[in-house]
Amino acid sequence: MSLTGEITKLVGKATELIDTFEAKETEIDHKVQAAVAAFPETHKILYVDAFNGDNSNLGTVEEPLLTLQGAIERAPINGSADIYLLSDITLPPERYSLQNKSIQIYGHRAPSGKAKLKASVFEKDGSAYLSGWNTFGLNAGFMLRFVNIEFPIYTGDLPGYHRYRSILGNFSGYVQTLSHFAISDAELIFPNENGFGWLACATHTGLVFLGNNIVDVNGNMSGQYVDGADAADPSNTTQLITNLATL
Repeated sequence: MSLTGEITKLVGKATELIDTFEAKETEIDHKVQAAVAAFPETHKILYVDAFNGDNSNLGTVEEPLLTLQGAIERAPINGSADIYLLSDITLPPERYSLQNKSIQIYGHRAPSGKAKLKASVFEKDGSAYLSGWNTFGLNAGFMLRFVNIEFPIYTGDLPGYHRYRSILGNFSGYVQTLSHFAISDAELIFPNENGFGWLACATHTGLVFLGNNIVDVNGNMSGQYVDGADAADPSNTTQLITNLATL
């Protein structure tokens, strides 16, 4: 076969291949889209504004959510979420479950450059509770950065429930749990009198607690970082790993 004949044959084959692809293109696109949609989403970026948000919004910076919990509920199980606070947040007198979710909360998008997270105390079933989350599973926890935390005053006479008097507690002593709590570039505001609460709990759970660039505003946080830990020597608490020499 001459060279011209070979070229003509190749051009014909190429034309057949293009025609076959064009006939299948829409079907291929649909199958690719279906495969992408079926793949589980493992990470989200969400925004929260307690003044201008709505929990029915998309969670974008243009359409922020109203509550921190509303954002956490949208984080995928066995996944993570970066949550940006566009305003100060007051946690309601509730405790929520945090199951197999890793949450990173950033406050530098707030007008002051550092959002405030204000906890609440409430009474339930004969005990005092701190607003926050009960961890559940092997991948549950918080990282807080550029977020100042203000603890509440409690003048009642009920004892604090030992697992739920921390912002991050553990769901049950009978469920295998590994939690992490990291905080950096933050101020901790603990009242001079009748202050209530801890940051995290090491009772009946494994806990990784990391801190960096933390300011104890009133000088009252000594011994209040991790509930259930040896504050003077954290290494005495076998289920606790921390980079701080004292808690």
